Amino acid sequence: MRLCGKITRHLGFDDDLLMKKVLITGGTGYLGGRLLQEIKTNHINWQVFVGTRNQTNRNISDYSTPINTNWTSQASLDDACKDIDIVIHLAAMDAASSKDDPVGALLMNGVATARLVNAAIRNGVSRFIYLSTSHVYGASLVGDITENTPPNPIHPYSTSHRAGEDVVNAAGISGSIETVVIRLSNSFGAPVDPKVNCWSLLVPDLCRQCITNQQLKLNSSGRQRRDFITITDACRAIIHLSEVPINKLKSLIYNVGGNYSPTIIEMAQRIKSRFECLFKKDIEILTLNNSDDEVASDFNYCTRLLFKSGFKFIANVDAEIDDLLLFCFNNYNDK
Repeated sequence: MRLCGKITRHLGFDDDLLMKKVLITGGTGYLGGRLLQEIKTNHINWQVFVGTRNQTNRNISDYSTPINTNWTSQASLDDACKDIDIVIHLAAMDAASSKDDPVGALLMNGVATARLVNAAIRNGVSRFIYLSTSHVYGASLVGDITENTPPNPIHPYSTSHRAGEDVVNAAGISGSIETVVIRLSNSFGAPVDPKVNCWSLLVPDLCRQCITNQQLKLNSSGRQRRDFITITDACRAIIHLSEVPINKLKSLIYNVGGNYSPTIIEMAQRIKSRFECLFKKDIEILTLNNSDDEVASDFNYCTRLLFKSGFKFIANVDAEIDDLLLFCFNNYNDK
């Protein structure tokens, strides 16, 4: 019979050799599905459980064991956290739904997070990882954005995530549990299933447009800068911050971005180039409100603390775009 990580650490065993029990919420989503895939492929010392209300989802059964989670029930979340070593909390209301239902966003991203943190503490979970967003810093980011930059959330998606952050940080500061808040920038890559809700995000939307419309249409001038990170490296960063020894953690909050901040039009041009290389077809980019007076502001999403903890990038931006284009071609090509 296996001794769980919480017990064997007290007995002096090497923690790196133990099979850790990891609870992941939101494992049926865009990031969650890829995280499960990354774990299965490269992380054999995790036994993964996925908190879900849909236990028949095939992405869960392929990669892990489902655990029923009722976000309005403290007892349900307590059961989900029993014998768990690490909780990775990805489940959240997305940006579009948050805008339509700000109260629901606060209940899911804030209150439900508080319930899960309490369940983790009561059940002796070692570490709690919370996926927040770079949008807590504000809508239009300029200059150097570090973990010390004052948050300025103005959208229900970001304000509700900030509420979740506060709950998690308070637990970590009190010493009740090890906590890490990840402020993730714009991750991109192929989803594990075409039904995954990712097509309102910029890069997936543009890649799908390439296949279905044979053109790229932007809803702006495209002069705004954003930080982008491959979903491969985003998943690796989550795993890394889940396992890095406590003495190497430099902060309770980590910016996780790709050190790559093109304008939207530059990203569209890169996607256009990859499409034309793969499919040997020319496509055009259409923009709105294109003004020569509009200047792209400098923007640097600083990830210095992440790299100080020992993390390194391995993924290739063009390869990730290619995978996403091919995914769209295989699933949405009607011609």
